[in-house]
Formats: sequence, C-alpha cells, structure tokens
Amino acid sequence: MNCIKNSSGTDPPYNTGNKDFIYNDSFVDKTDGYSHSKWLSFMEQRLEIARELLSDEGVIFISIDDNEQAQLKLLCDEVFGEENYVGHFIWVRKKKGSFLNKKIRKMTEYVLCYTSNERIKFFGEDAYSNKMQPIVKRTNSLKMLKFSKYTIKTKLKDGEYKKGKYTSGNTGVEFLNDFIVKDSIVISELLVNGRFVWTQDFLDNELNQGTFVELSSKFGFNVLRHNQDEKFKTPSSLINSDNGVGTNEDASDELSKLLNLELEDVFNYSKPTSLIKYLISFIKKEFINATILDFFAGFYVIIMLVVKSLIKSRVLVILQNIKTQVSNNLCVV
Repeated sequence: MNCIKNSSGTDPPYNTGNKDFIYNDSFVDKTDGYSHSKWLSFMEQRLEIARELLSDEGVIFISIDDNEQAQLKLLCDEVFGEENYVGHFIWVRKKKGSFLNKKIRKMTEYVLCYTSNERIKFFGEDAYSNKMQPIVKRTNSLKMLKFSKYTIKTKLKDGEYKKGKYTSGNTGVEFLNDFIVKDSIVISELLVNGRFVWTQDFLDNELNQGTFVELSSKFGFNVLRHNQDEKFKTPSSLINSDNGVGTNEDASDELSKLLNLELEDVFNYSKPTSLIKYLISFIKKEFINATILDFFAGFYVIIMLVVKSLIKSRVLVILQNIKTQVSNNLCVV
C-alpha cells in the first residue's frame, strides 16, 4: 500500500503460497475452500485502518496480482467507496515473462488506486502548450457556429470564397455565406455548419478570453486555447518503460547495489524506485509536502528513495514485526 499526502500505500501479501518474505504469504493454503474469504478478512482490517489514516487529499495505491485482484477491488469499493475508485494501473513487471506457465506468460501486475474524494486530479504529463486542437469531430452532432469579423486567422490565400462545402466526409464543414480573406484574416462574418465540439456560447466565451481560432488551408477549424499552457494529460493506465518505469529485474539490481548483496540474496519481487516515483508524480503539486506510508513494507524502494534523496517527504514504514527504528526522515515501525 502506497499512500500520498497523509495517505497510504500497500504492497500486501498476494496470497500466492510463497514463504520468501518478512510475512508469511502462505497463511491460507491454496486448497482451502475459504482461501479468498480468509485473505479478505486479513485485508479488511488493514484497509479500514488505512482509510482512517488518509487525509482529505489522500491517495492510496495497492499493488496486487491475479490471485486476489478481483476480490480486492470489491473489498476496496466497500471500504473506500466505489465513487472514489480511480482505476487500476497495469504495470509491466517483467521484461520477458516466465515460460513455466503453459497457458499464459505473465508480464504484468496491477496497482489499484483510490482517493479520499472525487475532486483530486491526477497529473500525467504536460499538454502541448503550442499545439492547435481541432474543434470538429465526426462523432459530434451537426450544429451551426457564427464567427464575428476579424476573429479567424487563416492560411488560405487572400481572396473571396463562395459559400458551400470545400471538404468531404464527417469532419467537413459547410460555409453558409460567402467570405473574404485579407492579410490572412477572415474579414467577413462567417456562418459555418459542422460537427463542432463547442456550442456558440462556449465559443464566444473562449474568444473573449483570448482563444485563437485558425482556418487551415484544408478548411479545417483549429484552436489554441487561452489557457493551453496550464493544461495537462492524466496518466495512462499502462505503466511501462515508455513512462520511464522499470521492472522487477531492475528493482533487484537496485537492491543488490544498495545493500551490497548478490542478486540471488535479494528479494526477487521488489518494486523499482522508478515505479514509486511515477505513482507519486501523479500528485505533482503536493509532492514535496506529502506524507507517505508503506503499510506492509513491501515497497522497500521507498527506503531507497529516501536514501538517495529522491523524495523529500516524511516516510513511515510499518513492518509486520513490531519494532521501531528512526533514521533521519525515515521511520520504520
């Protein structure tokens, strides 16, 4: 469980039957007919505590694999509220996958995400600050827009253009009156019928705030919003090397170097620092002042991030054996 802004995060036992971590991941036998029920009871108590620890701007990330993903989603809907479910991110955790399974080569795990309230926004990447956006889409209904004189810049040659259709297809527009272009500006009032994204009121408001409208040489309408440099894209649900995020193999390499151990002596399924950094970056503005709680100490990489001074947040890690150790801004309980 990985928490941000007085929130929590968890990397709980996956109920796989393995015994190679600080807690026993085989507390429920695979042949037990109540395997899922016992695991859910185990998790419910901890998730309820995590909910109490979340601030009003809290975010929780929960790492899980196929063994309990479906059951965990239903439990989290009950504990955190279905309305606060953001989604589940799919993390590519292996570079090649395992060939032991004869039916499927598992390459991914999941990171379930919930927030304390629906108002929290997630940052993925900056939108293009200088990229024109089309305002005609083929899936929209037909509507007419009126553009006042001198409000449209264009790449059309100077001259007079007759009313009618100049393009075909669902994204084409129909000019309902003749218009004149002079010095790359449409100097006539222009009535246009097309599958516009915007309504007339929205268009008028955007123009009043400084939005730039362009008529392309192919008679397409594009805009540069007045606040385009403030806009951003939300994160993709797929997390892989395209996001700069590594794999289990990368995490093992990091742990090996940090602890000065051979690869075979470190935990094989730790999370890479790049994954944690990427998840934390979703809450970009609150990043510096965040309090991060590692509920199961599964995200040992948080310790690595603090050691490397890659995050300047207060970090609380709770281990299953109740011991307390304080080191700089890292508290291990």
